[in-house]
Amino acid sequence: MVLLLPPALATSLAGAGCRARPHANASPEAAPSVSSAKPAPSRSAAPPLVVAELVDGAGAYFASAKVACVQVGDGLLVTVDAGVSWRAVALPAGARFANPVYMDAEALYVLADNALHFAGPADKVLRPVPTPAFTMPVASFADAKRGWMVEGSTVARTRDGGATWSTATLVSPSLYGAMQRPSLAVRGGVLEIVFWEPMGIAGRFLSPDDGATFKPAHGECEFGTRHVDGKLIVCVESSWSADALARSTDGGATWKRPALPKVRPMPDPRGGTTPVTHRIGVPIAVGKTLATLLTTDLDEYDRVLLVSEDRGETWRAEPLPVKGATEVRAPGALWLVDDAGPTKIHQRAEGASWSTVTPRFVGPRPDGVDDVQQLDALSFAEGKVVWGTVSALGANYVVRSTDGGETWAFVRRPKT
Repeated sequence: MVLLLPPALATSLAGAGCRARPHANASPEAAPSVSSAKPAPSRSAAPPLVVAELVDGAGAYFASAKVACVQVGDGLLVTVDAGVSWRAVALPAGARFANPVYMDAEALYVLADNALHFAGPADKVLRPVPTPAFTMPVASFADAKRGWMVEGSTVARTRDGGATWSTATLVSPSLYGAMQRPSLAVRGGVLEIVFWEPMGIAGRFLSPDDGATFKPAHGECEFGTRHVDGKLIVCVESSWSADALARSTDGGATWKRPALPKVRPMPDPRGGTTPVTHRIGVPIAVGKTLATLLTTDLDEYDRVLLVSEDRGETWRAEPLPVKGATEVRAPGALWLVDDAGPTKIHQRAEGASWSTVTPRFVGPRPDGVDDVQQLDALSFAEGKVVWGTVSALGANYVVRSTDGGETWAFVRRPKT
């Protein structure tokens, strides 16, 4: 049983050696003596991979089809060529854990012991980035130069890779008077900072200018925001009886609820008399198309896909290729993974119908790992390149597909 989990390589076969088989046409009576015989080519499979050869996926960070890193011991393994080669980047002295916040071919930003660190393409050790004083910050970067750090009500912004910082203070309409650790995201050119309390969102702030100025988004939905661009926002209004979509075309100043297709109601699981009509997933942008899953059954087996091709003004329902499946999000496509029986991956790109592939492993692999039995999540997709992690030999290891998820290969650690 193989399990691909949520959220990359190169050499050496280890393990037991292979014995050469006699040539198929050789007669035992006519076989040459041991001293004069040439070794026959082996037809045995390559020896299986062992744990020491595999890349641990527990701390993997996939930035693009070619760029990824993974923590191994007290350092990071970094690849910028899809795993053809790897280089080691050591953690700062005394640091035990690294949390990558941004990575491309030229820059790697990491939070280590709650301090920001950087490594360039030639660096062998993460070096500290001077920042305003924070105790437990949250950091995010949009590219190698533009980044933000947030703690409490203070936001620090850099536009030169950490050489200089400017700070701003946010005022949150907190439910309980104290803001929790925030989440940061850049969608449609809008920086969004959301502060969470135990019972929900305490405050949401939007910035259309890279964090130079912020405005509170009091009237915005509290779940599933999708900033399509600077003005269009589509999000989910959540309630017990029925979720609804809300849409704003002026950056959140005013909102309207688009009409949705009628769906079959389900009984109130609390035993009440009010039917629960449906739940809506976070909207996803597939190119110019917006899509979201609508669930009308508690076990998630009665679902449809809501699709909009006019920026969320009108929506239509489309049947899914399989009733029960795990939803997987990747840039430019919606994926459904059906693990009932032989695993199948269903993909829907913009302007295209659903396509289906049956994933399988190719190349050397650990003993006992023959086929993909259950696919849980894909970490990144760009074109047909997909990174993932697989549960084998009691741990998670990095795997990769170059054909859209049909065939997978285990990623192997470089020689040291």
